Amino acid sequence: MSDFLTLATAAINRDFAVTPVDPNGKGGVFWAQYKHPATNLSEVTQLSKDFPHCNVGVVSRRGIGNFCFLDIDGEGVTEQIERETGHRMPETFVVQSQPRGKPWKRHFYFRQTPTSYATFTKEITGIKDLAAPKDKANRYDFKGIGGGGYVVAPGSVRENGEVYTIEHDRAIAEIPDWLVTWIRDDVHKFRSETSKLREAEKEKHREAMQTKADGKPLPEYTKDEINIALWNRAISYAPLGTRRETIERALREQMEDFMKDGKTLAVEWKDRIHKIAFDPNLRIGSLRKEFIGKPKRPTSIKPKQPAPLPGEIIVIPTIQRHKVMATEIATFPTGLPAPDVYTRLGKAVKAVGLSLDPKDPADRMSVHRVMHKAGYGCRNIGGTQMWAKAFFEGSGRRKSRRRGEKVEHRTHTTHTAI
Repeated sequence: MSDFLTLATAAINRDFAVTPVDPNGKGGVFWAQYKHPATNLSEVTQLSKDFPHCNVGVVSRRGIGNFCFLDIDGEGVTEQIERETGHRMPETFVVQSQPRGKPWKRHFYFRQTPTSYATFTKEITGIKDLAAPKDKANRYDFKGIGGGGYVVAPGSVRENGEVYTIEHDRAIAEIPDWLVTWIRDDVHKFRSETSKLREAEKEKHREAMQTKADGKPLPEYTKDEINIALWNRAISYAPLGTRRETIERALREQMEDFMKDGKTLAVEWKDRIHKIAFDPNLRIGSLRKEFIGKPKRPTSIKPKQPAPLPGEIIVIPTIQRHKVMATEIATFPTGLPAPDVYTRLGKAVKAVGLSLDPKDPADRMSVHRVMHKAGYGCRNIGGTQMWAKAFFEGSGRRKSRRRGEKVEHRTHTTHTAI
């Protein structure tokens, strides 16, 4: 059993920021683990009261001089880096996460440099070997270079009893540029290949749907293709706010309906389907009103016309709202109340399939413009807004007489109809 206070105290003495980690896994348990990790004995003591037997995570986030962690998970990855770069891994602080069972699993601690800071902006996780015949564990993760990441601190105890052990107790080195370049290029290659596999899976899924519709035998899927297909479906359902139980059921049904021996596969992959549907990294969206958007009200329409005959050219005139209003205004008397203006104009535009809302500022401004263009001005008469042609010259416009005559400026205030 881990003693959080002892492990965390040893970590902060090495200038690490720390956070409690689930003793039965590697998940964080403190809500502010990235924003407010413990950096001194007082904070560690306070956390130990709430999480006395938790393991410890060493936390960092993006910033020149901050720590970053290359978490090697795959066997042979360290050798691959050295072989492809022609460099030996730098001498730095190194921790083995499974020294007995999997000694190649290591955490390399580095300090971020201007080069690494400019190259990486997000955490890098889940870099797998796509050439492997089946779903493999990660090759590596690169943490602490984005909004926040951590590795489990030395001295912490795994579920199987293995202890995170310091392999090389050295000063933490700056991450070399050649290693930054290798990680950048390898991640780009991985994402490019993953994208190609996803597109291939989507095409295969479309073909499977057509095959099923035609009553032909369904295609076979490799384990990698199944895994990618399940994740693709899950990622498409989750942002819609779909419940995890519903996602799990939908994934199972997709497998049964579009894969050869789908019902048998659905039983074999039951645990994997559940794990994908309830993966904490699969974020469930919601139907939020602000994301729906405000429906755009049409201000013009094209009337339906019969289909043209071969060789015939038909010009379809667009019905524009301001022209409909101008036509209706031509029938107005020399003066009338503003409510009557909106009533008559509303009926006119509604008759051609458009709308006019007196409460909408944009619609009020549209009426204001078209009424002024027709020579009407607006004033408040006895508490009622009135439109009249007699008010137009006093509407605040500047009127110019014949050339050579004095320009007269009106000082009356314009009143907008409401």
